[in-house]
Order: sequence, then C-alpha cells, then structure tokens
Amino acid sequence: MRGFTLIELVVALFIFALLATAGTALLSVSIKSQNAVVESLDRNGETGRILALFSTDLAQAVPRATRNSDGADDAAFVGRDGKSDGVILAYVRADATGIQRVEWRREGPRLVRTSKARLDGGGALRSSIMTNDVAQISLRYRYKGEWRADWFPTRLDALPQAVELTVAQAGGQPVRALFVAGVGQP
Repeated sequence: MRGFTLIELVVALFIFALLATAGTALLSVSIKSQNAVVESLDRNGETGRILALFSTDLAQAVPRATRNSDGADDAAFVGRDGKSDGVILAYVRADATGIQRVEWRREGPRLVRTSKARLDGGGALRSSIMTNDVAQISLRYRYKGEWRADWFPTRLDALPQAVELTVAQAGGQPVRALFVAGVGQP
C-alpha cells in the first residue's frame, strides 16, 4: 500500500490554509456588514421616533399662553432655527390625558424632549433623550404663506401653520419632514 508523499501533504495543507483564510475573510466582512446594518437600523429607528413624536406633539399644539415660574408671560409656541444649543422649540399641547408644556432642546449632539405636567410655572419635568448623535437639525415655521427661520409671535397665543424639520444623525442622510401645527386652528 502506498502513502502520501511529503509534497502531496504540503500541497494539501496549503490548499486547506487558503480555504481557511478565505473563510475567515468572508466571515469578517459579514460581521462588519451586519454591524453597519444594525447601526443604520438604530439610527433610522431613532429618526422615526423623533418624527412620530414631532408629528403627534405638533398636531396637538394649542394656542394657550402660559406663565413661567417667575410669573412672566410665555407664548403658546416659540421656535428657533435649531442650529445652536438650548431650547429650539417650546409649545403647549393638549391630549386626552391633559395639557402640558413641551420643550425640545439641543445639547451638542443630544436632542432632548422635556415635558412639564403643570402649566403656569410649576410641575415636575420629565425629560427623554431622543438621540445622542445629532449631526444637523434645522427648523422653519410657516405662517400666512411665508417660511420663517424663527417663531417669536407678537400674539402670545399664535401658532404657526406648519413646521419643517430637517434632522440628520452622525453618519446618516438628512431627513426632511413637514408637520401641521395645531390641527384645526385658524
């Protein structure tokens, strides 16, 4: 009975090494692809939650002026362009559970939504971090056929007719959405 020669064994081991290397490279590419897909899905999920909450909140906006904790008047709806840190949007909303003051703040790469259970200066705050990686956010406000970068009304109970939000998370494409504010309001 004849066995394998040393050259045949070396050739067989070389072929096995090539197959193992190719398999490892394929597995590595698959893992990197899976991680990229998971990150993209997470980013899209956060963006979807932000858009859904904006839509619901803005549809429930009501023209009710409030007072802050110092007793000074606050407009029912105030909005900024969103390019700098701080409160970018604040409004009063009403739903089946009651009425509340809602604020959206930009804190560097974070987007935070805060709601106050009681109007006119009191009540506990409830904050939720909507995302930790905002790369871009901008807001515009439509009123009487014109788009404005900021919304600081002269009447405390005035609402814009629509709000345009453009948001992009780090590594993602910008998403632009339009929302009607205070459905049924003049």
